[in-house]
Amino acid sequence: MTDFAKSKDSLNLLNTLFTVYAHHYNCAVFNLVQSAFALPPVTRNNSTYIILMRSLSDAAQIKNLLVQQFGTKWRGAYQAYQEIMSKPFQAMLINNDPNSPPSMRILSHFTEEYPIAYDPL
Repeated sequence: MTDFAKSKDSLNLLNTLFTVYAHHYNCAVFNLVQSAFALPPVTRNNSTYIILMRSLSDAAQIKNLLVQQFGTKWRGAYQAYQEIMSKPFQAMLINNDPNSPPSMRILSHFTEEYPIAYDPL
């Protein structure tokens, strides 16, 4: 965990950003980190969108994140992650927006006009 994430003031700021501002003020909060577990759980648990890149050294972190996000369907989500990452320069978007349909929860090519959706079975 970074020094920023360890400070009590920083944790309060992150908590406020990800709970109050993001939910109540309709603000987009972008948190760019190299590791899904570099910051406290409040950031992961309250993120509307999580973008995963290929991570050769952190396969266990990816699995743990998918278990947290998808519960018993984590294996299907991990298969989608592996399929997406088998192509060069790809990223997987986990859509946690409560207003989006469940079929749009995992996306690749999300910056294009027609993103590709994956259904974790």
